[in-house]
Amino acid sequence: MNGAVTDKDDLPALGALVVLVPAPNSHQKPDEYKTSTTDQYGHFEIRGVPPGHYEALAWQKVDAESYSDPDFLRPLEKMAASFDLAANEQKTVQLKMIPAPDSLN
Repeated sequence: MNGAVTDKDDLPALGALVVLVPAPNSHQKPDEYKTSTTDQYGHFEIRGVPPGHYEALAWQKVDAESYSDPDFLRPLEKMAASFDLAANEQKTVQLKMIPAPDSLN
C-alpha cells in the first residue's frame, strides 16, 4: 500500500505521519495500526498490511494515544480514505494532511 499526502495548499507534505486504522469489527485487533512517514515528495509506503477494511489518515503531528482513541478519530472520519484491501492487493491512496492543533487557528 502506498500513496501521497498533500498539505492545505496542495503541496507535498514532508514528514506527515500516515496511519492505517483497521476497522473495529475486522478480524484483526483494532490496536494493530500501521504507520509510515512521508518523504520529501509527500510519498509513503506501508508494507505487510493484512487484508481487511481500513481508514487512512495523515497528520502533521499526532501522538499514538490520540490516533488509537476512537473518540478522537470520530470527527476526523470525513478526512479519511476508507478502503478494503484484499490479499496480495496493492492500493494507492491520496490524503490531505490534518494540521497540528496549534496551526488550526
